[in-house]
Amino acid sequence: MEDKLVSAERLETLKNAMILNYLTEIDFNDDDKKKEAYDSLLYKVFVSGELDDMFTSEYLDGLDKNERQRIIDLSRKYNSLCFYHGNFDYWEDSVEGVTKGDDMTAEILLSNYNYLIRLAKNGGEDVLKFLNKFRSYDTFNNGSVIALLINSFWGDLDTLETILIEMSKEDGQYKDFTDTQKIMMCESPDGLLIRKNDDGIEFISSSEIKKEISNEYIGKVKDIDSKTFSDIILKINSECLKATVYKR
Repeated sequence: MEDKLVSAERLETLKNAMILNYLTEIDFNDDDKKKEAYDSLLYKVFVSGELDDMFTSEYLDGLDKNERQRIIDLSRKYNSLCFYHGNFDYWEDSVEGVTKGDDMTAEILLSNYNYLIRLAKNGGEDVLKFLNKFRSYDTFNNGSVIALLINSFWGDLDTLETILIEMSKEDGQYKDFTDTQKIMMCESPDGLLIRKNDDGIEFISSSEIKKEISNEYIGKVKDIDSKTFSDIILKINSECLKATVYKR
């Protein structure tokens, strides 16, 4: 998870910019006007781009102006990944476990957007296109794709990034799985993609996943080639794959 102080400072910077530039229409202290104030702030971040220069992110630090803007523009193109049903109008419902309409909702939403920026920078448009496919899957269509994934991976942003980027590659280590199966694994990663141990969160390699599945469907094997595994994976659906994990 992003450091609480960092996310709070980001929100405060944006609020100050709003107050300075839009004083007549913004009031974050009036409870009756707070929703309208955050509507305006978030619109200027996610949609219009009017606050691009004021958005603080360690993933943008040190970049030249053009590269910084390229990454922000790419992230904005896929900003639906941050919202419930992919719709900015539902921003109050786009953060899990937070009371709607309070300051914390905006803070976490901006933190999730910062993570989208990180993925855009490190994985390019390929990983964002892959994430966009999650929205056709019922679980992820009923919330923010980014928020739900972060929760599923217990807030381990590094492991989540590694897996998503690898899954988005045509020749990556998950190439033998269908997109639906990859999405299903990300929905319930515990015991399949990751597991907790005494040292924290452990990454489970795709070769171990393949061996477990192969053992379940063709018996104990030491190693399995890609062609044999492809034949197996095409014959089982996602529910069978999930059942394999739960038998561990």
